[in-house]
Amino acid sequence: MRIGAHSAALRETALGLNLVGSIDSVAARESRARLLAVRGLARLQQGRAREALVLAEDAADVAGATGVHDALARAYSVIDGAYELLGQPDRAVYEPKALEIYKKLGHLTGTAGVANNLGVKAYSEGRWDEAIDWYRQAQAAFRRLGNETQAQLAAANLGEVLASQKRLAEAEEMLVGARRALRAHDMIGDAIFAEIQLARLSLERGEIEAATSVLRELLEEASMVGQADLVVEAGIHLVSALIRSDEPEAALELIDTVEQSAGDEAASYAAPLSRGRAEALMLSGRVDQAFTEAEEAVRAARRQGLIYEEALSRLIRVRIRTALGDGEVTEDVQEAQRLLYVLGVVTTDSP
Repeated sequence: MRIGAHSAALRETALGLNLVGSIDSVAARESRARLLAVRGLARLQQGRAREALVLAEDAADVAGATGVHDALARAYSVIDGAYELLGQPDRAVYEPKALEIYKKLGHLTGTAGVANNLGVKAYSEGRWDEAIDWYRQAQAAFRRLGNETQAQLAAANLGEVLASQKRLAEAEEMLVGARRALRAHDMIGDAIFAEIQLARLSLERGEIEAATSVLRELLEEASMVGQADLVVEAGIHLVSALIRSDEPEAALELIDTVEQSAGDEAASYAAPLSRGRAEALMLSGRVDQAFTEAEEAVRAARRQGLIYEEALSRLIRVRIRTALGDGEVTEDVQEAQRLLYVLGVVTTDSP
């Protein structure tokens, strides 16, 4: 899984499940719990959230019945990750339980991993100071364990927060080192994630052509390794690059392609996809349609508690309302500025 060989990982777990399937013993049930949890994690890393959720819930049932605490903790983490990916963050409530289990077991690697996951959740919910704290805790813990590759994954996550806050120099320092280490250890999915964040920095600096080229390559690579979530992530930022290159039709086509390829797994990205579509439609002169999409982007962001996306979507809505001659934009401007201030974003300009 760490090197992105998810198909091989799934074959191995299937083999293991077949081996223990006909054996009625405590040891066999313990093995089944661990195999199901690992299989769920593999599906989650592929972006296959619904399959991951089913596997993780089965793993939790078996682990709870047999007292396999490490498998139960892993299953809890996968369940939360699946709910986040499905755009249902209100149902992702199990990670603190996983953290408690790992702490009781003295499982330092598990504790560090959950700290990283809690950082991901805090970031998505707009608690960015808390996210930074969780990521730094995870990074320090992994380094104490001598696990530099996982420490660099935490650094990549930290770089994402810093990039969103427009702290570009700090973000670049984190991300360059993370990319190098993750590529060196063949952690393909994680390296792609770090490189997407670096492409974001290029976009922020106005290096549109370079960012576009990199994002196209990353989208293709993410598709080749079967990481649906990274396909959507790269696609969203490529849409932004295409809009800045005055290619709205290409941006709209890409949004449709990304949504179709991701299927249900695109649910957690509903707000940025609608926001991108709104901006592209506005650029192409279809302002009324753009307004409808901007409205949906704001609704989706609020529904999922994504306050950064809500702020960006409100800023797009301001531009569309202005184009329509609607002077009632003060509330949107003020609320967007308030949200960005809460998040610690350096500028309130729309990207």
